Order: sequence, then C-alpha cells, then structure tokens
Amino acid sequence: MAEAMVRIERHGYQTVLSVHDQAVARIRKGRGSKEHFEQLLAEPPAWAGGLPIAASGWIGRRYRK
Repeated sequence: MAEAMVRIERHGYQTVLSVHDQAVARIRKGRGSKEHFEQLLAEPPAWAGGLPIAASGWIGRRYRK
C-alpha cells in the first residue's frame, strides 16, 4: 500500500486519507480516471512475486465505507 500511495501521488492523485487497505485521493476534474487509479493501486511491488493484487474504486464527493 505504501508503494502504491507513492505511485498514485507521482501520477497527480493527491492522497487525502488512507485506512488500512484503502486509499482516498482527489484529482482535478478532467484528469485521471477510476480505472487508472485502480491500475496504479493494483500494480504489485517487486517483492510481491506473483501475489494476486486487485483494486476496486468509486468516484464521489464524500468518503464512504
């Protein structure tokens, strides 16, 4: 999760909250996408060697569980 958060920030997503296995970020309208964000989060770190990692997200104006 730590590597993924660094990666999303490099791509312009501003992390505003992280809770255990969740990352909440914001980005300017017209930039980025849910699919791109999920792809960045699901990219396995080098040490993970084939572990299945997936991400699913949603877009909204307020945090939800």
